[in-house]
Amino acid sequence: MISRKYRKHTEAEIEILKRPGSLDRFSLGDFLGIAALTALWFCGGGWLLGKALDYLLARPFPYAFKSAVLAPVLLLVGSICTVVSVVRGERVRRARLRHFEDRRMASVADGRVELIECDATEAAELD
Repeated sequence: MISRKYRKHTEAEIEILKRPGSLDRFSLGDFLGIAALTALWFCGGGWLLGKALDYLLARPFPYAFKSAVLAPVLLLVGSICTVVSVVRGERVRRARLRHFEDRRMASVADGRVELIECDATEAAELD
């Protein structure tokens, strides 16, 4: 059986709800760290993949691939992927922050807590 009850917030709960969340404490250093790791992954991977492809293609076709072209091209593609990934990640983080902030403020404005109580009559254990 499931039952719902409502009660008012306690003072301690109101203080916790009015306190900023942990996502709000994201600093410039965190952002730069994420951007650096993403750049290392995409740009570094693109550069290494480009070098490997340049080497592999130059062996059977020595005159067609005299200069290493793929490494800088894949580095550029990796740079673009880095910018897109970091911007998209930041947008998602900010949207989540706004969502949680709206939910916290709605909870404070509502002034009540919903309690859900469940009584289990049977239970099963699964492997």
